[in-house]
Order: sequence, then C-alpha cells, then structure tokens
Amino acid sequence: MLHSTTILWFAFCLLLLGCTDGQQSSTEIATAEGAYDQGLAAFEAGDFQLAEDQLSRAIDVGGLNPDLTAESYLLRAESRTKLGKLDDAMADVTAVEEGAPDLARFHQVRGNILLARGDKEGAKNAYEEARRTDRTIKLPDALR
Repeated sequence: MLHSTTILWFAFCLLLLGCTDGQQSSTEIATAEGAYDQGLAAFEAGDFQLAEDQLSRAIDVGGLNPDLTAESYLLRAESRTKLGKLDDAMADVTAVEEGAPDLARFHQVRGNILLARGDKEGAKNAYEEARRTDRTIKLPDALR
C-alpha cells in the first residue's frame, strides 16, 4: 500500500508542478499567438515600438510553430530597422538565417537592414539573392 501511495503522490506532484515533455501549454501557445497577432497589427499600423514589444513577447513566451517564430523574428527585425535599432535587427535576421521558410523575404529584410546601415553593396547583393527566389521583389529606389 505504501508503494502505491508513493507513486500516486509522486504523479500528483509532477502534475502539480507542470512537469511536461517540453511542450508548451495551450495557454502559452495562445499567449504567443495573440502577441504575434498584436505585433503584426501594430506593424501594419506603423506603430513599430508596439510591434517590437509584442513580437518580443511572442518570441519569449515560445509555443509558436517554427514558421511563425521565423516570421516573428523577421517582423521584429523590420520594426527594429524602422526604429533605428540596426544591430538588434541584424541579430534577429541572423537568428533565423538557417531556418527561414521564406528565403526571399529573409534576404529582402536583410537587404533593408544593410541599406539602413549605409551598406549599399551588401544591400544590393541581398536583394539580388531575394530576387533569385522571388522575381516580383523590386530593388528599392536607393539601390537603382
């Protein structure tokens, strides 16, 4: 009887402490997705500080699928570029370099950061790389 009670108590403690197999809870996922949606809306409205804050929250909470995580980093990089936080923006792009699902968008965002840094040659190379994947991407006027 003692053995059964010990096992039940241990199982209860694990449940109480939230011991999981490393997966996010449904609450964390909903929080992250909500923060992403708010960040996207803020970005589209031109409120880049709010976008950066909400996208940071979405990334920090975790629970987003890999594609949405990468998109969060790219949107945050664009927001940070608009805010003049170019080193932070480049760090975001670098964080998703290996797993970016949309390589054209990755290179375009990277090109925008390089252009904001004044590296026209690097920006042009990034845009050319983006255009290899998506011919509809146009060079910014500053690179023509």
